Amino acid sequence: MILPRILLALWGLSAWATGTCKAFGYGLVHLFNGSVDYDGDSLYIMFIDSTGAGAIDIDADDYLNDVNGDEVTDASWSAGGVALSGTTVTIVGASNEVRLKANDVAETSKTLVDAKMAIIYSRTNGTDATRELLFYINFDSALEPDAGDLDIDFDDTNGLVAFDYT
Repeated sequence: MILPRILLALWGLSAWATGTCKAFGYGLVHLFNGSVDYDGDSLYIMFIDSTGAGAIDIDADDYLNDVNGDEVTDASWSAGGVALSGTTVTIVGASNEVRLKANDVAETSKTLVDAKMAIIYSRTNGTDATRELLFYINFDSALEPDAGDLDIDFDDTNGLVAFDYT
């Protein structure tokens, strides 16, 4: 499995931040058993702080209520995060890969403090106890835009995740 890096443009800051995307173990189970339809469910991205980022258990965490730590919110960033659009599953025969893609997220005038990790989850089901965790992005340093633009640039070539099936 290839798990590409994610680039984040923080125009309120002077540089690009990077992070590493990984799958929750149960996130893959949710995708493979069909309880999550990657290109049909309502998928969201939200941020948690450094306390919660250190408490992630990729083997045991399966639903949103398992995410420990404080969610990062502000008047400019609502609880639960923002919806991902353009989620697709594609096959690339030349490289023998299945790729999960999403459109980039572009948010203007955002203020966040200590956004150390992003969580991608399905919000199709009604409560945090039934909303499936899929992936998380651990940032190299906490995101802290101050009334700046926040652009999450999912790799246009590899997508959010690319599975090599050779």
